[in-house]
Amino acid sequence: MDRRLEDSMLMIINGENEKGDIPGHVDFVGKIYYDKDIQNFKDTDDADKYKPHVNYLLEYGREKYPDVQVFNILSENHLFRTVVYFLSIFNNIVYLNVSSTRHQQRGLLFMPEEICDSQKQALYRVAKECLNADVQLVYDLNFNDGDVDLKELDSKRGSSFEDVLDDYFLLLDRKKEAEKKHKN
Repeated sequence: MDRRLEDSMLMIINGENEKGDIPGHVDFVGKIYYDKDIQNFKDTDDADKYKPHVNYLLEYGREKYPDVQVFNILSENHLFRTVVYFLSIFNNIVYLNVSSTRHQQRGLLFMPEEICDSQKQALYRVAKECLNADVQLVYDLNFNDGDVDLKELDSKRGSSFEDVLDDYFLLLDRKKEAEKKHKN
């Protein structure tokens, strides 16, 4: 990976879909500006460099999926989780870097319904690079009456990125086991 998560607003790990994405391919999108950077150029001509997450999400969706009209209908006024929902339909994993400083990494990790092995491997590679990142994992995204319902993984405070992933995949395994028992 030529870019790093700490330098980017978004990380998107492509999944298996009918759009021809390469499963497990990682895209780093947008340059992140930390609080001190934003303060430094707030009153300068560089202020237009800073864009919210939703703008980058929309740009990505429009460029990656030009034939998917929803990305042209959505605007910067929509919540970022609405755009993330539509990206998740194509089994993309989306990470939003919400860090305010380079030394204290924080992010929101949105998981699609289906995750392939190559995505899982890519996630763990990134997690190993970001050992001290504080990650909130979000899953079960559902579009409901114009808004997106979701669940947040209840991780232990101070858990590493890898621990959060381990907890999530354990939860998925338990869910699959319960569904098998329910069918029988």
